[in-house]
Amino acid sequence: MRSLALPLCLLALMPGCDRGDTTPRDVPATPTPDVTAPALTPPAQPTQPAWIAFSSDKLGFRTEFPASPRNETMKVPTALGEMEMQVFVVEQGTRAYMISVSENLPSAQPLVVANVLDGARDGAVANIQGRLVSEKQITVDDLPARRLEIAAGPLDTPLRVEAVLILRDRKLYQALMVAPASEPSRPDAERFITALHVL
Repeated sequence: MRSLALPLCLLALMPGCDRGDTTPRDVPATPTPDVTAPALTPPAQPTQPAWIAFSSDKLGFRTEFPASPRNETMKVPTALGEMEMQVFVVEQGTRAYMISVSENLPSAQPLVVANVLDGARDGAVANIQGRLVSEKQITVDDLPARRLEIAAGPLDTPLRVEAVLILRDRKLYQALMVAPASEPSRPDAERFITALHVL
């Protein structure tokens, strides 16, 4: 679905165009009756629905979504066996917001934080056949984390994925926001990515 945001913004600018004073300077302007035109009321701006606070004591996180998310359980195959992942998703127009929680990460040896986050990053890029645009090592709630931007999708309709990965023990939390690359990053993307907190 093509977003109407840009056309609507352009339409909103049109009434404010200033054409300047076009009265000829060598001819006196014809006086006009002193009639006060009724004030034009600007069209009401659509109100954005309030975001919804969402949390899971069982999975140990809290966040915010722009609408009520649907929940799915996914089975993810790994080299060390199948892993269960809980996914919470909201799709709005051209955008998708997703939180995933992977519990009991399989490993044949003690986890190395950097290796787990590297693997999660590489997996995310590979799964969507994307390209890593940027990466920052950060902490969220005193836990090791990565902030990512990934370019993905077909060449004619490229996508931008913004994500944060947070590791706590053997549990991996991910927040991802997907939007067309043609759309500038908006405050809602930043809000969603930074709203994820581990309890």
